[in-house]
Amino acid sequence: MMKLDSYNTFLLYLKAKREHLQINQEDIASALNITLVSYSLKENNKNPFLFNEFLSLLDIFKGKEYNSEIIIINNKSIIYNRALNIINHFRKENKLTQTDIANILNIKRFSYAQKERGATPFYAHEIFVILDHFDKTMEDLLYLINNYEEKEISEIDTFLNKIKSIREEKGITQDKISSILNTNQTTYNFIESGKKDLTIDNLFKICKVLEIDPKDLF
Repeated sequence: MMKLDSYNTFLLYLKAKREHLQINQEDIASALNITLVSYSLKENNKNPFLFNEFLSLLDIFKGKEYNSEIIIINNKSIIYNRALNIINHFRKENKLTQTDIANILNIKRFSYAQKERGATPFYAHEIFVILDHFDKTMEDLLYLINNYEEKEISEIDTFLNKIKSIREEKGITQDKISSILNTNQTTYNFIESGKKDLTIDNLFKICKVLEIDPKDLF
């Protein structure tokens, strides 16, 4: 794969890879659940790709190389949430505020906060800009995503244990928190036990129920 060091490079890679694998635009548009016109505009840089669409495209190409069918991995939300956590880590590691990154992207701080929390989606080109500011490449991000569980498992366990400990100490049931998250008790149990990823948006909701600052968990 060519070095994906910019959004424009990605678009060149996308078209070349699609043609090399003999995948037509109609099939990819269908896999992404968008119209052919919408996909064509995105591929020709008339409209931007969302970052989750970018991740799906990489899956499509990888799957097509090993299988005749077009396949999209089902855990895309988990991969996306890992990316958000890594981006958030880069920002804090470089002692930058959300306002700093918002200014780099030329958007309002509130808009960036919504994106970082997972409430609204990042565009692929925004991720490239952020990575470039941190002197990172898309390959760096993808590597960290793929090795996320292995590298962070002990920290994640400690983090989730704190949530469970505080919840039980305050006599708050899993049912109560699951209702706030608009899910069921089984799904929340999976989150608290580390079997399902915790989104940044849900983390803030849990902290609100527990009446704690997210920083108390780190």
